[in-house]
Amino acid sequence: MSVVPGRPSDDVLADCAKTVGYAFRDRDLLAAALTHSSAKLEAGRSNERLEFLGDAVLGVLVSEMLYAGRPSDDEGAMTRARAELVSRKALASVGRALGLERFVVTGKMFATPRDIAESVLSNAVEAILAAIWLDGGYEAARRFVVEHVIRELPSEAREDWKGRLARWVQAGHAASMPRYDVLSVAGDDHCRTFEICVVLDKRRFAPGYGRSKKDAEQRAARQAVKTLGVV
Repeated sequence: MSVVPGRPSDDVLADCAKTVGYAFRDRDLLAAALTHSSAKLEAGRSNERLEFLGDAVLGVLVSEMLYAGRPSDDEGAMTRARAELVSRKALASVGRALGLERFVVTGKMFATPRDIAESVLSNAVEAILAAIWLDGGYEAARRFVVEHVIRELPSEAREDWKGRLARWVQAGHAASMPRYDVLSVAGDDHCRTFEICVVLDKRRFAPGYGRSKKDAEQRAARQAVKTLGVV
């Protein structure tokens, strides 16, 4: 966890990259995306420029998905849906679900990660999206939006990670079905974050985070699927 001025450690960057589901070639982009302006680092090291780009990229990707996936919606309906998906509150929820408060670098204005403001988390989500766009291009950025931002994707692109893992096990690749262990539950009743990991044949995989147990289990299954190389 980094809550004081300074570059995130390599371990923090690696953990964050695993959590968001993208392997950065240039980790300096991720470091910049996680650095809030309150950290008061040297010019150019905060995530403000990345946030600016990420806001535009997010608008384009969400608009494209709504256009393709909701052919019966008129302009007004799509505009309202996009506004809800890209709002500060929605993106902060994405940030909490990913556990970004564990990774962002801020000044001393926030006593603990739990105190980090909604605006800091929403900005970090946009900055990370921009960093992925610059590092990996359109498809990588779109995958991030599909997996973390769009809640009810109107196309076949949303993946059932638990189902994929279960089918892999049933095909004889493991001795027992996966177990989903709740590692922690943080936050108030109206804003909880679940941390859940997959245990398979006594092997424990990296955790997934979500605002509900269902979302956290899907993200935990994704971690296991990626680690195992399930096709």
